[in-house]
Amino acid sequence: MADDDGAARLSSSAVAARPDDLSGSNWDDDNDDDDEKFFDAADNIVDDAEGATHPASPTNPTSFVNRSMQVAADDSESDGLSDTDDDVNPANVVRDAVDPVAESAAIVADEQRNQRVNLETGEVFPIDDDLPEFDTFDTIRSADPPPDVDEQEIREKKIRTGFFAKMLHRATVSDVQGSNQVKVKSHKKSELDMSALKQLQVLNFHNGPVWTMKWSPCGNYLATAGQDAIIRIWLVCGGDAKIEDSTLVPSAPSMSAFGQRVLHPSPYREFAGHKSDIIDLAWSRSSFLLSASMDKSVRLWHVSRTQCLSSFQHADFVTAVAFHPTESRRFLSASFDKKLRMWDILDHRVVDWAQTPLMITAAAFNPSGRLTAAGLYNGQVVFYQSDGLKYFTQIDCRNRHGKHKRGRKVTGLQFTGDGKQILISTNDSRVRLYDMDDYSMTMKFKGHENESLQIRAHFSEDYQYIISGSDNSDIYVWSTSKDYTSAIKGPSIMRKSNDRNDSYEYFKAHSGIVTVALLAPERTLLFATRAAPAGGPIRHIIVSSGYDGRIKVFENRGDPVKI
Repeated sequence: MADDDGAARLSSSAVAARPDDLSGSNWDDDNDDDDEKFFDAADNIVDDAEGATHPASPTNPTSFVNRSMQVAADDSESDGLSDTDDDVNPANVVRDAVDPVAESAAIVADEQRNQRVNLETGEVFPIDDDLPEFDTFDTIRSADPPPDVDEQEIREKKIRTGFFAKMLHRATVSDVQGSNQVKVKSHKKSELDMSALKQLQVLNFHNGPVWTMKWSPCGNYLATAGQDAIIRIWLVCGGDAKIEDSTLVPSAPSMSAFGQRVLHPSPYREFAGHKSDIIDLAWSRSSFLLSASMDKSVRLWHVSRTQCLSSFQHADFVTAVAFHPTESRRFLSASFDKKLRMWDILDHRVVDWAQTPLMITAAAFNPSGRLTAAGLYNGQVVFYQSDGLKYFTQIDCRNRHGKHKRGRKVTGLQFTGDGKQILISTNDSRVRLYDMDDYSMTMKFKGHENESLQIRAHFSEDYQYIISGSDNSDIYVWSTSKDYTSAIKGPSIMRKSNDRNDSYEYFKAHSGIVTVALLAPERTLLFATRAAPAGGPIRHIIVSSGYDGRIKVFENRGDPVKI
């Protein structure tokens, strides 16, 4: 195995201590009664309430850099959270939520903070060995020469972010060959899956980088957000969403190829209220949306409403958020204050929390909701039982040798549909797949560049592909079932003896950093095909966002081609 192969480390008794059926079950439908309670509470919103929409005030993204290093250097900084009554009135759900107890009083002594005890064996297991130096949250490596910049466009967009502005430039239609055909390249592949990829749309509403995009489970909506602190909801053409109460923006600075569209050219909703960059988004099955922000808050929204339904305050930047897959009234949040929190939306309070030794940069539930994962700044992923957020085990995503052997920031976590595997993205330009039965690494995906930003890889809905943006302006797509793997029943990804996959397709998507890349779910493909049936069924839809603020939409109707 090469020197940079990843190493997985876990408690010796972790597998034996594994709770029954933690790995997966089918998601239950959201509770309609809870949905109605969310809306009933939101009806009490008044114009001057915290949850009402207000103009956003974007911040310099360099503050994200500076604050990350400040938090890392100051382990003893106080939360600043205060007590609140346990009997929170749901009718006042719009007010800021705080932790129900003085958290600082409950934290164990410093020498015990970074230890966890196996629930069944009593073994003490440290989770902070070989901590990295907190020397980077830079977005671009200093060795990279700055590209040419269109200063006039930057002035028009009013983006003034120091070093970041120098690296910012606009993507144009010239990124694609001819009118809209995209040149897809391959590396160590005998077959090209994206054989007829075309760029269909460029949407230019965001002012500054887009940090996060998420498809709704119903396939009707795409949510996007980033530096400008505005959440934009896009409707899928041909979808079955009701749009009677639409607030579509009248003017649309977007381009479409030959009139073909996947998304309506104007946002269906524009949610304002956050005061700083939005880092993460999460949908529920009934189209509620959570947003996590650098303004130290999580906000709750619904596509049928124009105002924020609730705001949940934190002590520091909120880096990740996730709805509980089976209990719609609960959600998970992760923060730079090193705490993983479980919230009750209706009670407007924290019901459980766990302390970690380092800043949390990613978090996720497994499909059953019985297990949570928290990704840390040094490449560790710590697993907790959701009930009480009790420590369960951990793995280390780091190389054995080389410049990244001390571990790099975890940028993304995603479980497979059956919960048997987890995909982990890190800032060492690697995407790793781990088996949840024995916590061993089964595959490492290589090719893209991800050195410092919060770029994360995503599965396609059928788990046949993994897609990721990159620092080098390209989008990368790996196949999980061809060339390197053999079929297994169900949605689990396949295994092979050689644990490295550097066989991929890639194409130039933006003229700068590609911050997010997603493959559309099956329902979105059906809707888009219904809206534009000429040319046959759409096999793939890719949406990407860039550091330039633009969102691009690509489609592929071609069959795989031997190369």
